Amino acid sequence: MRIEQEKPAMQNKFDTIAVACVSADGYKTALRICSSIPATLFVPSDIEIADGKIELCEVRLFENGIHVLTEDIFPLYQGIVYVMPSGIVVRTIAPFIQNKYSDPAIVTVDVCGRWAIATLSGHEGGANVLAEIVARTLRSEPIVTTSSDSLKTIIAGIGCRKGVSSEDVHGALHKALDKSEYSLKDIRQIVTIDIKEHEKGLLDFCNKNSIPLRILSREQIGEARINCEESEFVNQTIGIGAVAVPCALLGGTKTALITERIAWNNVTVALARENCTW
Repeated sequence: MRIEQEKPAMQNKFDTIAVACVSADGYKTALRICSSIPATLFVPSDIEIADGKIELCEVRLFENGIHVLTEDIFPLYQGIVYVMPSGIVVRTIAPFIQNKYSDPAIVTVDVCGRWAIATLSGHEGGANVLAEIVARTLRSEPIVTTSSDSLKTIIAGIGCRKGVSSEDVHGALHKALDKSEYSLKDIRQIVTIDIKEHEKGLLDFCNKNSIPLRILSREQIGEARINCEESEFVNQTIGIGAVAVPCALLGGTKTALITERIAWNNVTVALARENCTW
């Protein structure tokens, strides 16, 4: 079974990544992850697998449970993605944790692929980055709880023409930030539409500035029915009338728009702020 799909750019390089699941549903989500991220996929021997190989990924069967597997792979991989309930992950990795400088990056993904949670070694081990990479692949939400990242509350929704440069994105974003009291360091994530998932200029900008890029589908945006100014050209081109404002509002939790859509050099930007409870 081969799945042809361009892999997402990685902000940090992981030479060795393992993805492990314990159920048939988890296996389906794990396959989605491994179709884009170079990794070794570990599957229980009693689960029927589609094939022994998929694009960029080798599938290995394991027996004797996830605890025994973890004991084997914990010291061998820079990052481990567990597709299973977080309680199982916490109990499984607990005996093997040493310190944040030597432990692998651990990310937990629910079996439906809705969230990618940085579970262990967030900054030093790169779990925050790995969570962002996995979430981008699944078009889901990265969950990062380290204080320096959680305190960021600005969501930037971005739309752009094909072929824009990193400099174009930088310029448009700063035009929007200049209309607010915030700066680049306050941005928690940039959100765009699925057809821009592999836009090189946008990826380069996010990677250079270590800002997560989240992808929303056209269906998600259309179904949300955000009331904002729309473009007939955009509607005819991609089937929805606006990108930047819906992406900004849908990309976070309890969001409120702080800058209207601005356009600069074929890039559109809108900024929203998440409403923290303190």
